[in-house]
Amino acid sequence: MKRRRNQLDRMMGGWSQLALCVVLDVVGALTYLIPGVGELADIVYAPIQAGFIYSMVGAEEWGMFWVVTGFVEELLPFVDIVPSCTLAWAWKYGRPANISRGITG
Repeated sequence: MKRRRNQLDRMMGGWSQLALCVVLDVVGALTYLIPGVGELADIVYAPIQAGFIYSMVGAEEWGMFWVVTGFVEELLPFVDIVPSCTLAWAWKYGRPANISRGITG
């Protein structure tokens, strides 16, 4: 089954998406540096990260699993350290069907 290229795939290569995923995961984890405000910031940040994950993996196959996981991970306290965006990238590009296609798209 051939995977459809979404808008993010057309704009950015796989390695650029990985770099952005790492940045988004770090920003999500950094909210803990601001005591008391961190969890409130997560309420605003959760849909941003979920939206990016959706634009990267879409709703195909397990894509919505990663979107919901990223959203819930940002909302739940004490689990911001989980790199859900980077894990979604690894799922997208680490599957055998996608390895043969290449990360560069």
